[in-house]
Amino acid sequence: YRTHYQDVDFCLRLRALGRKIVCTPRTHLIHYQSATRGAKYDHFDRALFIDTWANTLARGDGFSRWEPEARGPSTPT
Repeated sequence: YRTHYQDVDFCLRLRALGRKIVCTPRTHLIHYQSATRGAKYDHFDRALFIDTWANTLARGDGFSRWEPEARGPSTPT
């Protein structure tokens, strides 16, 4: 992935290996959105992510839902 989804892909790969992802609610991160990639959305990365993880996303995780017909980063889910 060039600009998007690296973090989510990493977590899904860990989970596929049987590893657990631990959330630490007291952690505070500052993420400066678009600081390195600019404001342009990379549709190729989105297509690659969906092609790679479509089956996993369709099964869901119990916390979020995925709608394959969603059309981009501003589409609410």
